[in-house]
Amino acid sequence: MSRSRRGPVLVMVLGVLLMVAGTVGFFVGTYVFGTRLVDSAADAIDLRANLVTEMHVPGSEDVALDHETYRVVAFGPRLTHNVPSGPVRSGDAPGTTLEALPFPEPRITVTGPDGQRVPLEEAFTDSVSNTNDYDAVVIGEFTATEAGTYTISTERPSRQVTTVGVGTGIDLEETVDSVIGGGLVLAATVGAGALGFLLLLGGIIWFAVRGSSSYDPPPPPPGYGPLPGQYS
Repeated sequence: MSRSRRGPVLVMVLGVLLMVAGTVGFFVGTYVFGTRLVDSAADAIDLRANLVTEMHVPGSEDVALDHETYRVVAFGPRLTHNVPSGPVRSGDAPGTTLEALPFPEPRITVTGPDGQRVPLEEAFTDSVSNTNDYDAVVIGEFTATEAGTYTISTERPSRQVTTVGVGTGIDLEETVDSVIGGGLVLAATVGAGALGFLLLLGGIIWFAVRGSSSYDPPPPPPGYGPLPGQYS
């Protein structure tokens, strides 16, 4: 291959490689991105997902927890039956109201490995889940400041709440990071594919132009040109 055509060919090869890499990356990224979103949605809808323990009220259990935030979920057969809008907590910011849940909440006590009580806070996001067998409502959350064995106790039983579960639930920060990161990866794969297409197209044009400019015209047929001794 002549040097004049080596450059366009290398550009075309690079373009094809980028197009293939971009296409494969796009499909793989879409699958991974979609799977993470589906898993996050499932965790948000199914409040029994990712539970580390579920106990009767009253009751007490020692549970090994990692350093992260856990949500406390109340389960019962008809917790939100008469609440068309689902959970009725709306926050305590100015201009909003804080209404009571439509059932008496059990008292939850969390004790850390050091023997100190871990504060139970109002859930950052109120969630509700309804199935044919049970209703579930997030009633609070707490942060395990260190990994270890925590004692979780439930008191004040009620007819509505039959069990209380503790689980990790959905991590909003991690979900947002996944959405942003997945979007950037997909954008990069699309950009790589588009750049590869442009390189391939440019290489083809370059190859055609370079080939035509380096084309040597054929010699004239016999009978053309000066006769021997014409100009001597």
